[in-house]
Amino acid sequence: MASLVLTACKSRDAQRAADLETAISWLATAEAVAQGWAANRLPTEYAQRTLDDARRDLSSAGNTSAAAVVSALGEVVRRRDRDGMEEPLSTLRDERQLLEDTRKEEARSP
Repeated sequence: MASLVLTACKSRDAQRAADLETAISWLATAEAVAQGWAANRLPTEYAQRTLDDARRDLSSAGNTSAAAVVSALGEVVRRRDRDGMEEPLSTLRDERQLLEDTRKEEARSP
């Protein structure tokens, strides 16, 4: 019975770690796409589609804060407001740093 509980905890911890990695990865992707679009190196439709995919996956994983940040980036792209990209990018960087700090803390926990 104890091994079953321990296995379930490990599985839950492993899933949490995987979810954090996925969220961090999506935020890095969203940042690269937003920067590329703002610099006029990526087509608008590609940026919109990628940001929509990121928002959807983050939301499905229950990471509503990260999904909201990516949604804000998507709105800037939809408005084609390249000059308006810096504030949501700054928020995205803060969110990614928070997730990276959480990942580090959880990796240190027994």
